Amino acid sequence: MILDLMAWEIGVTNKDRLKETEIEKGRKYELLANELEMTYHAKVFQIPVVITWDGLVTHHHRKHLQKIGVDKRLQAYLQYITIKRVLIDARAERPCHDKDLNELFDVAEQQDENLIHI
Repeated sequence: MILDLMAWEIGVTNKDRLKETEIEKGRKYELLANELEMTYHAKVFQIPVVITWDGLVTHHHRKHLQKIGVDKRLQAYLQYITIKRVLIDARAERPCHDKDLNELFDVAEQQDENLIHI
């Protein structure tokens, strides 16, 4: 019997390091994948899922998500949650005095609270 294993990791980065981060994530598990393949005769799939803080993805993104069975609605939701969490975390780390940006933070936090009550 051959096992099918998936090693996938979701990473958030900036747009200048998007492609580089995807490659790093893909190589991160190469040694582990090789060891699992040799030890357990398993087939290991490495799937790097990388998104920038503002929602950009590489052209491989859709293919990677299809491998793990993520449909377009769930993909959109993952991007939405990622961007929203980055906004909330950024606000917690560095308070902002920009009125428009604070409104955006407030909307993100309010939506986060609404998700918890669903």
